[in-house]
Amino acid sequence: MGWMSVLPPLVAILVVFWRKEVIVALLLAIVTSELLHTWQGGEPLIYTFVATIERIIAVFGSASNTRILVFSLLCVALLAYISVSLAALQLLLKHCCRVGLVKPNAAPA
Repeated sequence: MGWMSVLPPLVAILVVFWRKEVIVALLLAIVTSELLHTWQGGEPLIYTFVATIERIIAVFGSASNTRILVFSLLCVALLAYISVSLAALQLLLKHCCRVGLVKPNAAPA
């Protein structure tokens, strides 16, 4: 395969810089990898998508991989919750300043 083995990570890097979407970039890297395997094996290219789905499902066959994925999803959920909570807190503080319950800090001179 030679230099073509660089294509999947290169696709992932380019998509991350272009779209700022990590999950999409990783999925496209897997599809690119399976496309190269299918092309090298001489099989029809439609098998690329079947092989991609099988490879993604195979990740859940290992308990440690599943634990890592669940932990990562919980971290993302916690960060999303913190982001929403901070936005709600900022709105509450703005409302309290507008109503006059709290005085805004004066900017230092």
